[in-house]
Amino acid sequence: DDDMIRAYLRLMLRDLGVKNILEAGTSEKALREMKLKKIDLMFLDINLPDADGIEFTKIIKTNQPNCDIIMISSEVTMERVNQITQSAAKDFIAKPFNANVVENKLSKILSSINA
Repeated sequence: DDDMIRAYLRLMLRDLGVKNILEAGTSEKALREMKLKKIDLMFLDINLPDADGIEFTKIIKTNQPNCDIIMISSEVTMERVNQITQSAAKDFIAKPFNANVVENKLSKILSSINA
């Protein structure tokens, strides 16, 4: 996704105590990272420069079946939300977002893992 959004998200995650953060601006780079490391959680923009985020969720789950995905999008139409909920994504964040939204989504994911 956009460099500024990734930097903003990285800063928020660090403030929340997340230590190991990888980032990729393209699906190609994300795929390379997935082949090298175990990914627990991925924030994924629906509009990647080189792929459709919805379709990319399938590739993520093939390579990292236990990776939770939170989709990010500025497109909050009913059609897009339906596509996201029917994808492999576990949750959704609408742009613009703030630290409270990210913290709530992280807590929700962690609660479901620990349940």
